Amino acid sequence: MENVPKHMLSRMLYANPVCILTVGGNAMTLTWLTCLDNHGHFLASLNAKRHSASLLMSQPPDQRLFVLSVPTEGMEALVWSIGSRSGREDVSSESDSHPAPSKLLDLGVATCLPGWRSTDAFAQAEHQLKETQRGKKQKVDASAASFSIQHGLVALSDCVAHLICRVEEVQDRHGHHVLFCLIEAAFVKHAYWDGKNFAPLRDPATRELLGKPYFSFLGTKCFAVTIPLSIAPETASSSLESEDQKVKE
Repeated sequence: MENVPKHMLSRMLYANPVCILTVGGNAMTLTWLTCLDNHGHFLASLNAKRHSASLLMSQPPDQRLFVLSVPTEGMEALVWSIGSRSGREDVSSESDSHPAPSKLLDLGVATCLPGWRSTDAFAQAEHQLKETQRGKKQKVDASAASFSIQHGLVALSDCVAHLICRVEEVQDRHGHHVLFCLIEAAFVKHAYWDGKNFAPLRDPATRELLGKPYFSFLGTKCFAVTIPLSIAPETASSSLESEDQKVKE
């Protein structure tokens, strides 16, 4: 697992990947988002009628936090199931230390703390949280397990990236909440981060992808995948020009 550096957090959303948003024990599919700058700020649009939107807006304005998990090819059915089912249909239950997202449980989805921390880390995280509340550790670290415990944040275990996000401002437009957000911390699997870019890496010898590509959304249950080009830029440019010429002919 890689902890994405602060100055590269925006790169996690450059390609506009399909994400699964989790908040308050609920989950929804999110595709309408885009970066605002290179400092982790981005825009997201949520239908105001969504249960997840209601849960997010019910939080105090300075504590509106959520997690984005990035699924990959092969998880289409899950993405569709989450997106087509409302969390209002489920009766959520919570333990003292960890929210039980019944929608995800009913779908058989494994969850964890952001960064793939398991429930085994809860005891240590709770101790860290208590120390923080006692004033022994004043620094707030969004990448720490205690932060996720305190705010009830969960992510999807089978996804290849987790982003902890904070809502800084909300504007309402045409039945949607337009969220101005900041990525507080991001975690990505080794096979999807080359130190600068979020994409499946290739085997140096075979040029085969080391991981399945993540999605882009084309509309109406139709997905595409994002695969980095493995050819030189000048070759890619020539190929595109050739295809363009064929279209004109």
